[in-house]
Amino acid sequence: VRGAIAFSNHLASNPGTLEPNELGAVMSEDRAFWLAWSQVSGVGCILLRRIHLHFGSLRQAWTATPDELAEVDGIGKQTATAIAAHRSKLNPHQLLEDHEKRNPHFLT
Repeated sequence: VRGAIAFSNHLASNPGTLEPNELGAVMSEDRAFWLAWSQVSGVGCILLRRIHLHFGSLRQAWTATPDELAEVDGIGKQTATAIAAHRSKLNPHQLLEDHEKRNPHFLT
């Protein structure tokens, strides 16, 4: 969740980082995946944006192979493999469901 908050804070303090409608798209379409990516060690707000821009959605990126992840600027083969290993232990929809139970006003 810290990564998700940092990403949101980064966007608020850096106008132009995303297009005005881009954050809304991330928030509504990829909500579970946005939360899940924020749990992946080594993925901060800048890398999360690069992943989103490269794949077009965080949902699409979630199923990317390590080789596909390594195509993203800032992700090498070793990092891509580590990301894929960490990601395989997470269920985005379950994370979101659990988080919304604890925080009913999350991202609304």
